[in-house]
Amino acid sequence: DFINPFGLSLFFSFIAQIVLFTFLMVSVHEFGHYVAGRLVGFKLIFLTSILGIQTPKKYYARAHMNLSTGYTAMYKPIRLGQCTKKEIIFFYLGGGGFNLLFILLFICISYVMDFQITTLNYVILANICILSVTYIPSGNNDMAKVIKIFKGDKEDLINFNIQSLQADPDSSSEEIINKTMYTDNELTNSIIDLAKIELYSRDEKNIKKIKNMHFNYNNNEMQWQLKFFQKIFEYSDTKIITPSMEKVFSNSVVGEYSVLSNIVNYIYTHDKKSIEGIKKYIHQIGANNKVKIVENFLKTIK
Repeated sequence: DFINPFGLSLFFSFIAQIVLFTFLMVSVHEFGHYVAGRLVGFKLIFLTSILGIQTPKKYYARAHMNLSTGYTAMYKPIRLGQCTKKEIIFFYLGGGGFNLLFILLFICISYVMDFQITTLNYVILANICILSVTYIPSGNNDMAKVIKIFKGDKEDLINFNIQSLQADPDSSSEEIINKTMYTDNELTNSIIDLAKIELYSRDEKNIKKIKNMHFNYNNNEMQWQLKFFQKIFEYSDTKIITPSMEKVFSNSVVGEYSVLSNIVNYIYTHDKKSIEGIKKYIHQIGANNKVKIVENFLKTIK
């Protein structure tokens, strides 16, 4: 055992170690999604866990607590065509598949070697917990998504394919705008609006077009994200911090991503170290067109 306490201390030690190993096995779960995605030709946008953030171009050792709970974002290169039902189902099941593999592996080790190791049992329990949470259909977990797809729901496929168009370096904002139409799908609409922001932000003469854009999303995260990018270019154009900017910049999401907190810090302080921070953490922002937006912002503040 790591610790040999008594009574309540033993109980709390058990809980603490289960939580620790569960967080560690979340990394295994997310890596399972990644491996499954790679097997069907997907490419990485980012993978987050307690071990940090892995992007296609850089690894960041630290991740905000909210990101440490684990998330894997991938895309299918547009040259390979649209994502199929089989591919996305395989991707969704890959995470739990790795947890199941770890359970069977450590049970076999325990059986073959004919002895018990407390740490080994914690690993097995942690993987069982994660497998239960993801494979027992509930809310919007992996298995619930798989069942929706089997029943003919196309929302996840549509979302995955539009996100692939956004994430692929071979895709341009012009293509997104020309190939995609506004629908009742808010993710699709937000990606079109992001493409417009990226397109307008290339030339300082067009930044006023960003200021005049209007967003009306029920999804608060999408609404805030678009407002954030709009406000940073409004600042780069006017060099004035308005109350509406302060409201957007004070959102807790800013603290979750170093690139965003460095952008806000630069706007308030003009500290050159913040510019270096933006460049260092830029790939945390995710999809390719978001990276381009931040790069365009850096050009406007030179």
